[in-house]
Amino acid sequence: MRRAFTLALALTAFAAPAQADELDISLARFRGEASAAGVYTPDFDAYRRLMSQLGFALAPPLLEPARTTGYRGFRLSFDTTFVGIDDGADYWRLGTEGDSMATFAEGNRFVPSSYAWSQLSVRKGLPYGLEAGLTLGRPYNASSWVFGGSLKIALLEGFREGWPAFLPDFAVRGSVTTLVGESDFSLTVASADLILSKPLVAGSTVVLTPIVGAQLMWIMADGEYTDLTPETDAWGQCGAVPPGGSTSPIGCTGDLTDFENYTTWPEMRAFRPRMVVGFELRYRALLVNTALHWDLRDPASVDGDVPDGVERQWTLSFGAGLQY
Repeated sequence: MRRAFTLALALTAFAAPAQADELDISLARFRGEASAAGVYTPDFDAYRRLMSQLGFALAPPLLEPARTTGYRGFRLSFDTTFVGIDDGADYWRLGTEGDSMATFAEGNRFVPSSYAWSQLSVRKGLPYGLEAGLTLGRPYNASSWVFGGSLKIALLEGFREGWPAFLPDFAVRGSVTTLVGESDFSLTVASADLILSKPLVAGSTVVLTPIVGAQLMWIMADGEYTDLTPETDAWGQCGAVPPGGSTSPIGCTGDLTDFENYTTWPEMRAFRPRMVVGFELRYRALLVNTALHWDLRDPASVDGDVPDGVERQWTLSFGAGLQY
């Protein structure tokens, strides 16, 4: 009963709607000064900076030890992640919706210092040291969703006798997450993880497992069409007239200039490595865990697709769940 009540509380907190959509992405504000003709130039560098930090934020957290659940095992957990972002940067201020008092020119007046999201994850052990997982996540103060999947293979695990008992468990994990619900772009983060851990048993029922890992992530952002002047009506200025026949195009009797303010954001491919330290504490079927992730290098120095002006980031994750 106690386990069911704990799980019900987690599901209720996860399913509760966000209080507001202040952190929904708004790429239309990424525009420079207008030309004399009223045509804006999109700020592609601001877009790349925002995608780099958002991709880092949504990379799958590494909270699990190297040891799998076993081919009969099953694990259900609820995790929350807080990610440091450059809240003083213009690309976060202009690139997010803000509250009800935000204006198009000013953007989000109160960008938080961290980006937070939670996820439900289910993992199932398979034969031959394999473990598969599925996740469903939701950022706070945003209307988007995060879907993900992972596959882990334990190369060394479970030695209990002789000198191999001193060896840590070692596993490799591949994961992918994708952000759903944003109309101006698509964002996918793939990662390859190296995990070292060693369970320390106390009293035969409590297991403390320190975790050390390295995560290599690839951030893949692809832009869609965005209207840089949503405050104006391009079709209204065009004065569109219906086609003269079934094969005739729609004609315009007015000004076509505003159609030039429709832009497509370029694809961005960024590589970012980070380190991870954490631990898992397990008592019978109940478990709690936490992990700290941090950038190994300055993002712009690692990949040419990331412009200067992107700060290093950190991620702090907490989780609780059940394992059978």
